[in-house]
Amino acid sequence: MIAGINPWRSIYELWQEKTGACIPQEAGNEFTHFGSILESVVKEEFTRRTGLKVRAKNAILQSDDYPFMLADLDGTINEDGEHVIFEAKTASAYKKNEWEYGVPEEYVFQLQHYMAVTGMRKAYIAALIGGNSFIFHEVRRDQKMIDDIIRMESDFWNGNVLYIQYYYCGKKYTFFRR
Repeated sequence: MIAGINPWRSIYELWQEKTGACIPQEAGNEFTHFGSILESVVKEEFTRRTGLKVRAKNAILQSDDYPFMLADLDGTINEDGEHVIFEAKTASAYKKNEWEYGVPEEYVFQLQHYMAVTGMRKAYIAALIGGNSFIFHEVRRDQKMIDDIIRMESDFWNGNVLYIQYYYCGKKYTFFRR
């Protein structure tokens, strides 16, 4: 996340990935492993509790207006004729209080980013916490936040990925990536 609040990846690591300075690597640990396995459980439990059917979205979506903005949704919901984003999470029992009082900040940014890419106006996020506590929240589109996210991501993309400038032996070199 370009806002600097991603606890799993720094902005520098994101820059390395986007400029090709390193090969993108998925964080392969026990948390991500079981998070992937339990995603279907979270979807099924959300449907059981709400009656809203979650459909898989097996594609990475790209913004028409901002091609550098991508979204990999866990699913979508057709709620009264409106398409809605669904995101599934798993969390440690130590995060329970954080989830009970709302959606953790990094996930609010993620959902608003997804709404920017898709144009959707609402999202649901559901979390299985500690393996035995289930919480879900509704998140509405926040256009001011989306405008800020687009500005941050655009500045990062244009100023740090497409336009690379460095100094070597006192000489300035500038590269524009395509």
